[in-house]
Amino acid sequence: MLRVIERHAVLIWGMALGLVLAAPIFLTRPHIRIWEECSTVSTKSVCYEEHLDNILKSQGPPAALEALDTLVAQDPDVRRDTHPYAHHLGKATFAHYKNFPAAFSHCREAYASGCYHGVLEGYLSSRTSVTAEDIAALCATLDESGTTDWLKFQCVHGLGHGLTMYFDHDMLKALLLCDALKASRERESCYGGVFMENIVAYQQRTFQSEAGSPHHNHAQGGLLNPKDPHYPCNVVVKKYQGACYFVHAGAFLTLNRSNFSQTVKECDGAPTDFIALCYQSLGREISGFSLATADKTIDLCMLATAKYRHYCFQGAVVDFIFTHSPEHGMILCRKLSDVYKQDCYTNVGQFLGDFYAEQSARNNVCGAAEEDYIELCKAVSIPVAPQETMRVTPSSPFERLAARPRDRMNRAI
Repeated sequence: MLRVIERHAVLIWGMALGLVLAAPIFLTRPHIRIWEECSTVSTKSVCYEEHLDNILKSQGPPAALEALDTLVAQDPDVRRDTHPYAHHLGKATFAHYKNFPAAFSHCREAYASGCYHGVLEGYLSSRTSVTAEDIAALCATLDESGTTDWLKFQCVHGLGHGLTMYFDHDMLKALLLCDALKASRERESCYGGVFMENIVAYQQRTFQSEAGSPHHNHAQGGLLNPKDPHYPCNVVVKKYQGACYFVHAGAFLTLNRSNFSQTVKECDGAPTDFIALCYQSLGREISGFSLATADKTIDLCMLATAKYRHYCFQGAVVDFIFTHSPEHGMILCRKLSDVYKQDCYTNVGQFLGDFYAEQSARNNVCGAAEEDYIELCKAVSIPVAPQETMRVTPSSPFERLAARPRDRMNRAI
């Protein structure tokens, strides 16, 4: 789900619903593991949540998230429901601190950023009413705590998730409150959160229905429409459609059971202005599906219509970068055919500033590129002077992917 169009996050990263796997650790009491105590009981999810809550109260949110990492590695049912478990921990984190900035700072972006979304829902649920003024001021409170741009993005994007849940998945109400945010990039990020939460809710409803065991209290209707795969992107007004299509490959893949060839056809059928965003969304989904494996990612992106294929690789390499590292993105670039290499190395170079403050360190990473692309990588890694930037500086990786000045890349060649 990416700019004037938020194009959208991502974190939309899975916004491919990424999994963080960890080696088993002893939890709560050294001689008992949560999985051993809960896995055979009929109310397994309740048992897990009670243990996670106890760890959060006694050891803090980071320890509870580490415990969830271990459960993900141990239990396929937890692995399927990672977002609602992380969401539950987010709500519990807000209840623990009763302070929004403090609670938010103890989350991380794993499991489709469920912890952040839970904190925001916890905060919103604690209010007797939610007004446009509340929304406009909420994420601004993070400015006082030295928060990074990435965490601010998680706030406005997560706000879209939280508002959608607060209004019981009435997307129009959530989108209208996103409009209260002052900066266009913040509004677009919030829109992306609304549409991503819509997909996540549908996925959870489907999983619960198939398993016969309700877990997360998501709305039961009006989410996605199997008879109209482009819904809701094709019914909202145009200013919301870019954010919708930037996450909507996840909806297509949910509805067609991970049929990537069919998803390519759906992206081709999007309104012309949004086809590129749909393909970037597809690239991100492919990265998650392949566990950021270069060969598998290339095979699946090659299914894309030729003139849009580079957008698929753009979405994939950005997910490689932010899910793993810029060096991991280089692996994909080196394996691509020549026609896609320039764009790939440009994407790696332009995001190096998110990982390395010093130009010398960015240059060292670029030194691992193929010889013909080292200078390109170095050139685009240099911070852009203020007069070269857009009127609104995008804050999320996918926003900047869509918004980058193309002439910078051309001058570097």
